[in-house]
Amino acid sequence: NYVVVVYDVTNQASFESCGKWLQMVAKGKLPGLLIANKCDLLDRRCVTTDVGKAFAEANGLVYFETSALEADHCDPPFKHIAHDFAAKYEASLR
Repeated sequence: NYVVVVYDVTNQASFESCGKWLQMVAKGKLPGLLIANKCDLLDRRCVTTDVGKAFAEANGLVYFETSALEADHCDPPFKHIAHDFAAKYEASLR
């Protein structure tokens, strides 16, 4: 199992809802990612990279920034999950 929380960097309320979502899925019990989306909209950004990273670190999540519109940096979060699953599977075989 994995938790993936995505928020809109141009919408403060979207970011503030991340904590509520994490509480709903038992924070700390599942590995997870925090994905900041719409990073292409620099002039509309209201949640900084530093704020997002700090939230991710405080909640035991790995932080990524993406732009779904431009398909920019969309693969790394999924590659991270796949690598983590593969590592856990290999460890279970030992």
